[in-house]
Amino acid sequence: AWSAAVIAGVDPRKMRILFADGHPRSPFDEQAWTDGLSNGHKPLRKGDLKGRHVCFRKLVFALFGYASPITIDWFRANACGYSPWLQSFKSQFLRPFGLEHVPMPAVGADINITLVLREDYVAHPRDGGGGKRHNKISNPDEIMAAMPTEAGVNARRVQMAFLTFQEQIELVRNTNIYIGMHGAALTFLPFLAEDAVIIELNLAAWSGKGFILWRNNIARNEINEYLTKVDPGQFRGLVDKAVGMVRDRRRKGSQR
Repeated sequence: AWSAAVIAGVDPRKMRILFADGHPRSPFDEQAWTDGLSNGHKPLRKGDLKGRHVCFRKLVFALFGYASPITIDWFRANACGYSPWLQSFKSQFLRPFGLEHVPMPAVGADINITLVLREDYVAHPRDGGGGKRHNKISNPDEIMAAMPTEAGVNARRVQMAFLTFQEQIELVRNTNIYIGMHGAALTFLPFLAEDAVIIELNLAAWSGKGFILWRNNIARNEINEYLTKVDPGQFRGLVDKAVGMVRDRRRKGSQR
């Protein structure tokens, strides 16, 4: 929606979003769509217009998800690996939450690791799978036990569904290593701390962040079509590499 508005010459801060499908109402309506994107303008749904004749002075149809210039596919095609569009979107979205400007942490500052757990949820009233989701970690306790225990490295695991949107954004902005299975929680990546490194369990670096991709190549670790066991030894190696990347990014940032 934001990209389409910019292309059409509409100030995103003045737009009002109209949902044309059946996505249910949620707390995100107020916190994400209203505050983060539309500057206080609450979104409408097709059902809100039932029985009414409505004329729009200007109606912009949103770009299909992967066609947007702020998605990973755009970064794959762009040799520069950088999008001023993404920076503008990030600034506008974070400003209402008071999180637009978060300075690069000092070289010796703590490193916060966040493991985001993907759980079952109903995303749409017509969800034919009953809310069952693929790409879930089957052994989160083992993964947490494999986290570094050195001083100054703090590890936590979260389920985003139990946090308010404000809490989710604050958590992401204070995360230096963000770990998760491929899924919706990775849409937070543009809002990570400036020194952040991402470990995706299941793209090349984008949005100026470090990136590590892990793919399971052991058949028996696919418990079923929904659960994957992540090897703790391999996982610890990824996290140790990410810690080193965060420190290196901080050193380079302090030298600018």
